[in-house]
Amino acid sequence: MSQLRHLVWVSSTSFLLWLSNPGSTLAQIVPDATLPNSTAAISEGNIIRIERGTQVGGNLFHSFTKFSLLTGAEAFFNNSLDTQNIFSRVTGSDISQVDGLMRANGIANLFLINPNGIIFGPNAKLNIGGSFLASTANSIQFSNGTEFSATNPSAPPLLTINVPIGLQFNESNAGVIRVQGLGHTFRFGQTGGLKPNTTTNGLAVQPGKTLALVAGEIALEGGNLKAESGAIELWSVTRGSLPMQVSSEQISFNNEQLAELGNINLSGAASVDSSGSQGGSFQIQSRNLKLEQGSIIVSLTGGYQPGKSSTINALDAVELIARTADGRMGSGFFVQTNGEGKGGDLTVTTDRLLVRDGASIGMGTDSSGNSGALRVQARDVQLGGLSANGGRLTGIFSNPTLDSTGVGGDVIIDAKQVSLENGAVISVSTFGAGQSGNITVRANDVQIRGTSATGGIGSGFYARTSLSNLASSPPPLTGNAGNVTVIADRLSLENRGTINVANFGKGNAGNINIRAATVELANNSSIRATQRQAEQGNITIESQDLRLWRNSLITTDASNIIIFDTGQTIANNDISTNGGNIIINTKTLVALENSDITANAQQSFGGRVRINASGIFGTTLRSQTTPKSDITATSNLGAEFSGMVQINTLDINPSAGLVALSENFTDNSSEIAQVCSAYSSNSFVLTGRGGLPEDPNQTLLGSTVWRDLRPRRGVSSTSVTVSIAASPPTPTIEANGWLKNANGEIELVAKSINGVSQNPWDNVAKCSVSK
Repeated sequence: MSQLRHLVWVSSTSFLLWLSNPGSTLAQIVPDATLPNSTAAISEGNIIRIERGTQVGGNLFHSFTKFSLLTGAEAFFNNSLDTQNIFSRVTGSDISQVDGLMRANGIANLFLINPNGIIFGPNAKLNIGGSFLASTANSIQFSNGTEFSATNPSAPPLLTINVPIGLQFNESNAGVIRVQGLGHTFRFGQTGGLKPNTTTNGLAVQPGKTLALVAGEIALEGGNLKAESGAIELWSVTRGSLPMQVSSEQISFNNEQLAELGNINLSGAASVDSSGSQGGSFQIQSRNLKLEQGSIIVSLTGGYQPGKSSTINALDAVELIARTADGRMGSGFFVQTNGEGKGGDLTVTTDRLLVRDGASIGMGTDSSGNSGALRVQARDVQLGGLSANGGRLTGIFSNPTLDSTGVGGDVIIDAKQVSLENGAVISVSTFGAGQSGNITVRANDVQIRGTSATGGIGSGFYARTSLSNLASSPPPLTGNAGNVTVIADRLSLENRGTINVANFGKGNAGNINIRAATVELANNSSIRATQRQAEQGNITIESQDLRLWRNSLITTDASNIIIFDTGQTIANNDISTNGGNIIINTKTLVALENSDITANAQQSFGGRVRINASGIFGTTLRSQTTPKSDITATSNLGAEFSGMVQINTLDINPSAGLVALSENFTDNSSEIAQVCSAYSSNSFVLTGRGGLPEDPNQTLLGSTVWRDLRPRRGVSSTSVTVSIAASPPTPTIEANGWLKNANGEIELVAKSINGVSQNPWDNVAKCSVSK
């Protein structure tokens, strides 16, 4: 807000200083003498006729030290009819302030560059046959390498018949373009569709042409830009070269040379409008883009031809905030078809997308034409809350309206994080005979939590056919609901967050497909696929970890209520559809505190539930729902109408297969008759299985062996005879005695000759082998 006040103060002060200048007139258009054939400015009342200039082929060049118009003044470029492009530059140090009419002959394109800045007042208008470009660039570049420079006019003018190929910005503090006005009159009609702007103030070009503003910063302060069935180009460039393509029909740009971008701000119900019978387009390029106070960027297709694709690219952030002062319109981007032609597609690319306080992005159809698709590519997407007065929702919408028979467009979001809070929604719902589109969200982390301030709307993804409260006699709901697909590392729904596909009319419900490593529902959150009459929707969840807490729900129940888009509900007396199907593939399923998985039906057959899991905790199959956590597929008609529940687990029971340990341990020391001698570099090792080692907390026994708990088996012993080769090596005998040497010291010895002990208490070392 402080920035807005600053902009308004600067522009207002500039006009006041201009009015207080004793030498001021209705126009301050002063030519310079930098061209081979200088420009002439001739005053005729409130009209300044601009003559002469330097003509080179189809290009006409004008140069001024000052170029400004007060309210009621007119600058008339009196060019020849064969002129294709009129290039005008301001070489002085003053900002151009234009609050009058700029007019030219024929179908020439008009270019105005002033590096100091340009302000278009609320009464500024255009009456030209071609496209219009206003810029604070330093120069216009041509294909033969020459430039038409406003900051270096003393250079020898090498004017050319070539077409312009770019704009050059040399200074980091490139000038600002401001467009002032009283704001737009866009509103939503009774059918839910956006109605055209009726205001006539603002800058506008002829149908099919381009209106382009290229500056270091662009600020629309209630200003309106209009290019009927044409193109609007807004580029905030602070430094570098911006390639440009110019034709008799349109002017377009690209950023192949990676010019540095600045900021674009729309406030005070400003509008950028390329609507028309053929459907226009818009391209917005900046570092930051901010729309507030009901400002909008819009393209409505009114005829049978398809609308064109539009692009919004903001390197750092796109912010859509709040509504108009009267609450009729929220800030946002809107692409819609009101005719037979398909609506245009919209792509929004940014690092951070923020939509809050009643702002929205809206795609849709209000006719037989199909809606275009919306694609959002961002690192962080944040949607949050109703408007301050509790009016329309905040979010992303692609909705066929009450009168529509067309197909709604898809919403595709690719992001690192997606967050919906306080009643924000992504909706592809339909309110009549039109078909719903689909929602696809691919992200690392998806968080859906909270409700609107009134508690009537839960944040979430919605693809459904639903009644609208906008009409007293809504049409029959015959359209099919769309699908919702979420692919993420983590999906979290909290505090009544929801994913909902539903059809409360005669069409089919859509499907919900979730693939995420972790899926968590908490505090009355839900994943729902509900239906009234036709084919029921299905839910498929693939995860590593699925958790439901505190009254959360996964359900394909046939619904017994009808829900309005505002959250209001009424009874549904026609509930003859079957329950849908639920398929869950997960390693761990936890459902606690009355959290249910249900595929129930009211007056028909229950659905099917199939769960494949390594472990299921806190819930079990039941014949009916209880205050505990349940898995059900029942019908109110009775058990014979119940559905099917199939639960596949690894069947690992920690208490299964246990046997009592014997209190009588087998002493392995008794298994070894005698110590065996190592002979001929051989060894004998006795190992076992199924026993217990010695307790490490107790003193070790003299003979530490493994205690086998298994009973001894009766086995036969077989004597093994070993053939001994001649002159065998002297075997190593285990110490089996002691003696005192000549020094009186005790030594451990093994005294045997050919296996015969020389000590009477020595036992002969023998080894028997059992097998």
